[in-house]
Amino acid sequence: MGKTREIPVAELMQLGDAELVAFMASHRQSDGSITIPVDDDGADGSELSLFVARLKTAQAQIQKAERPLDLGYLDARIHDLVEIQSRQRDKDAETALPSVARPETATNETSEIEDDSVTEVPDYDMDEECEKEAHRALVADGGRPLYPIRLLRDVLDNQTTTGWRQQIRWRDFRHWQLDNRDIKEADDGYRAHVSQLREWYLKIPDTNLLAELDADLAADPLCLAGPGTEWRLQQKRRAWKRCFQREPGCRGFSSYRIAAHTRLARLGFAYSYAIDDDGNNDDDDVHDDDDKNKNDPRRCREFQLDEDPKRQDALTTWLERHQTEHNAAWAKLQGSSLLLSDETAQLIHTNACRTRRYNDVRRARAAVLAAQEELARAATQGKLVKRKMTRRLEAAIKADDRARARSLAMAQFIKETEEYRATQEDVKNQPVLVAWVLQQLELVREEAKTGEGEEAVAATQPPPAATTQPESKSRRKRSRNGVVDNGDTTQNFQLQKREKHPWWQPHDGTRNKMRNHGGLIPHSDDNEKRQAKEREGSGSQAAVAANRAGQDGGEA
Repeated sequence: MGKTREIPVAELMQLGDAELVAFMASHRQSDGSITIPVDDDGADGSELSLFVARLKTAQAQIQKAERPLDLGYLDARIHDLVEIQSRQRDKDAETALPSVARPETATNETSEIEDDSVTEVPDYDMDEECEKEAHRALVADGGRPLYPIRLLRDVLDNQTTTGWRQQIRWRDFRHWQLDNRDIKEADDGYRAHVSQLREWYLKIPDTNLLAELDADLAADPLCLAGPGTEWRLQQKRRAWKRCFQREPGCRGFSSYRIAAHTRLARLGFAYSYAIDDDGNNDDDDVHDDDDKNKNDPRRCREFQLDEDPKRQDALTTWLERHQTEHNAAWAKLQGSSLLLSDETAQLIHTNACRTRRYNDVRRARAAVLAAQEELARAATQGKLVKRKMTRRLEAAIKADDRARARSLAMAQFIKETEEYRATQEDVKNQPVLVAWVLQQLELVREEAKTGEGEEAVAATQPPPAATTQPESKSRRKRSRNGVVDNGDTTQNFQLQKREKHPWWQPHDGTRNKMRNHGGLIPHSDDNEKRQAKEREGSGSQAAVAANRAGQDGGEA
């Protein structure tokens, strides 16, 4: 065997940090030691010291990357996850739909499978679990899902939707309620933020994330609230919303209640309100609400806002949501400070404008270079020629600076108006949302009269694991005309496309790879047919509510 070639130190010192780590890893022995034949002839002592320090750093990185697995910590995390899933299954079983009786004429193969004591564990679908969690959180907070939980798979297969939109919009509405009542969340929801982050890390198959988070929180409980963190960005957005996304001209709950009542009156809704005799919307109008004009025909006890939104009944909350939907898009445009003075500003977003801007910068730069060459040639000529070339160069530099500044300003404008253009899409979709809210309002009113609200909401919950039909690997596909067969009725949906928000920056700053809890818009031509079919059909009020929630979708 030939002698191993010794590598000069100078050659190794030219390697970058990543290259040096890879080189050392390739020379690692089976016992973990690293042996490298090195020729240090002609190397300076100070250079050798620095190189030895780099070798030690690279060795530490290799050892850190190959640290052993903490089996005890992994076992604890698995037990936590199993306990959470067990509690969730119990919760789902309590609010699930009644199980459907299985046909008695089953094949022998099916009977054998049912009698088998071994239960097949379905594959874990993180998108599906996250959407179920958003669905449950929406119902728990008093919201009304757009579709029954049995249609969840069809919604997840829709690739044009973004981010749990219904839950986000409902959370925005809850913020609207608090802000117009001048109520601030306790500790700004920091503990809820930490709890939500821990739950997310439990669902991610990388146990190091949760371990690192627990270690950071143990060292500093406010480590997630420091400068530049996602929590701090969320607080900035919440502060902006408290300032701008609220009822215009209101000075607290008193004036907000009167404004909400007035808007609902214009929309044809009856309510209980303070009659403003002096026209100043002051606190006297609210304090006198129950003491004067009790027999006034304008007063009706159906809608009465409460200073604490959690004490309101479902009908009042939904009516408040209805009046919010009418002005939410316009308030967002007003408060964003991105309103354009004229329509010609839309030209900035076109490709023609971008090409012209690029050509202007290129021509201005070429003029500067040409003026510099002319000035260099004029160095041997007279002072007048040199002075003329100097002035020409100065003018070219000013024009170049102006072209660059104009290009940067336009690019910044395009970046800053991304949210404005997304809001314009929201304004276009607003009539659809309002129509859906009105349809749901009738359901809420009927449920309040008959006391079937809980059953109707329960119809949107997932069935228990024992009665869930396992799906085959070839999932149901949506046909070209958008018809989905859910087993008991045929529903037509029209997919709504919408601009995507940048990461962690949707309506409230949460931009994610999550799916939409909305985005299903009914065909308007089928509304009358659907309503007639529902009137002719039989079933409980809960079933009707569940079907309408799935059929009358839209962003809410």
